[in-house]
Amino acid sequence: MLTGRLRDLEAKGVLWRRVMPTSPPSVEYGLTDLGTEFQPAIAAIVAIGHKLKQRQAAHVQSGDMAVAAS
Repeated sequence: MLTGRLRDLEAKGVLWRRVMPTSPPSVEYGLTDLGTEFQPAIAAIVAIGHKLKQRQAAHVQSGDMAVAAS
């Protein structure tokens, strides 16, 4: 599944793929110029994920405090 997704992104020009002449063979991937244009969007998604995680932690903590007070 991952290989299929990576090959699709390569075909769309989002990343490049290089097969390394090692034993066993290994593959290296990197972002193309087009791929780097996704970085601000990915950073925004990560930031929102951190905010959601903080809210969840605060919610759990406030719930623990209510249980401890009873």
